Amino acid sequence: MQKMQNMPKGNDAAANQMKMMTMLMPLMSLYFAFILPGAIGIYWIFNNVFTCVQEVILTKRIRGRQEAEQAAEAERVAAEKGEARGKPRCAEVP
Repeated sequence: MQKMQNMPKGNDAAANQMKMMTMLMPLMSLYFAFILPGAIGIYWIFNNVFTCVQEVILTKRIRGRQEAEQAAEAERVAAEKGEARGKPRCAEVP
């Protein structure tokens, strides 16, 4: 899922406009769904539900894969540090 970024505090006009759009866009979509043929409203609803489900599934899969990779990397780094502690820093030349 995409992270929403907070608007800078210094730009009140843009923040107010964003807040207004956040409230009005869903209302406009509902209005259009009621005045247009039924198939469009059904399509919008199905598309939004499908997109939400897809986003949740992909986010869980990607997050799980990233956590597994990070754990493997942490184990590799820990193993390398353990090996480095057991060996002398510079090898003696015979």
